[in-house]
Amino acid sequence: MKVESYLDDGTKISIIFNNTPKKEKIEKIMDLIELMSNTEVETTSNFNYKNSTTSILDLLINTVYDKYRYNYFTIGNVMTCLIDYYGDNIHKSTIATYLTRLVDQKLLIRVGKRGSYKYKITQYGLNQLYINEKSI
Repeated sequence: MKVESYLDDGTKISIIFNNTPKKEKIEKIMDLIELMSNTEVETTSNFNYKNSTTSILDLLINTVYDKYRYNYFTIGNVMTCLIDYYGDNIHKSTIATYLTRLVDQKLLIRVGKRGSYKYKITQYGLNQLYINEKSI
């Protein structure tokens, strides 16, 4: 996740999180930037994926990688995490679509029957996501 802002003097501030931070931490950082710039910036009480430069896919991948790197998870698990972190409800069908794409790309495996699927990051997926995390 990446947060960018400009101070009054034009200085650009960029903060990159390697892991998905909790909503409260983002709020504190935005408050600090607001103090430094003497202008009001958008705080995370209004933060959601629609106002963010981070895509839903990025949020989903970050959440899965941070929370379920070595464990099985369900769509419900991911939904709960996204609501906890971002306070916005992403539709279950949207999450299912993205998870299916990740399965098709061999980043995840899916087990179980329709309606009760469980997902897990594959070794290939771990390697790819680790490489992406290091390149940020």
